[in-house]
Amino acid sequence: MAVLVTGASGFVALNVVEALLARGDEVVALDARPLPDRAARAFAALPGRLHPRQGDVTRPESLDAAFAAAPVRAVLHAAAVTAGPERERSDPETVAAVNLGGAVALFRAALRHGAGRIVAPSSGAVYGWPDPPPDLLREDDPPRPVALYGITKLAAEAALLRLGALEDLPVAAPRLGMVYGRWEHDTGVRDTLSAPHDITRQAIAGGTVLLRRPTRGDQIHATDAAAGLVALLDTPDARGVLNLGSGTATGPDDYCAALARAMPGFRWRPAAEDEAETVPSRYPSDRAAMCIARMEAATGWRPRVSLEEGAALTLRWMRG
Repeated sequence: MAVLVTGASGFVALNVVEALLARGDEVVALDARPLPDRAARAFAALPGRLHPRQGDVTRPESLDAAFAAAPVRAVLHAAAVTAGPERERSDPETVAAVNLGGAVALFRAALRHGAGRIVAPSSGAVYGWPDPPPDLLREDDPPRPVALYGITKLAAEAALLRLGALEDLPVAAPRLGMVYGRWEHDTGVRDTLSAPHDITRQAIAGGTVLLRRPTRGDQIHATDAAAGLVALLDTPDARGVLNLGSGTATGPDDYCAALARAMPGFRWRPAAEDEAETVPSRYPSDRAAMCIARMEAATGWRPRVSLEEGAALTLRWMRG
């Protein structure tokens, strides 16, 4: 029995596909774009069996073809448009069609084909920026999404959970923290790469990283995020909304300090008044760490990669 992964050429999904193949699973990888060449080469050496498929997650015929590639036991629905302000203004229709319409289309296809489990990653963006910020972000806190990405992810998780309850199809909606690390790349539908990615790229190029007031949030390494998503795929009783993060709040300055220990000679500092920052702030204010107790209790998963180790792993990955 296979796992169907939608949005399989995207950042987080590539880590999940790799983790599943590494343990010998069969994976159907659906995306509008082919797998990156580097991923295709790496995955070919793993013991699992991969069925790459190109198609549109909003179209029933594409989904039916993906389900026909192998008997599917569970679905990781990771297809999404992570829109920045320019795309919000220029093409809100596609953002809504993929993020909400694609989720509903995927659910109906899973129901048609007898899949027994859906894990649909959501985002910490649904919490917005509460003022004042809480000590921890908990699943029962009121959502306050600001941008269209967070708004559509909240709508998608609510729709999937409602449909799952109606049809008795187990659905989990893990809200991811700020993911960085392995397989991060410009997909064309992800408008803002992570601050750790930008910092590491500039460090490798030999530049000095300049920061303004760095905003803090729950940063989680991609391998930890993938391990959590795989744990949810393997745990049908884990349903509903669950936070999937590191459980700690850190900022770009913390990442720079960790990277400097892994890369002697790397330089970074606060930008002076007359200097432009080289890593723009992604968020309007600090966001609290996520409470991950529900995720830990439901699956036994715990994050294992510290920021120190994550910086070293990201550096090694990007140099490769």
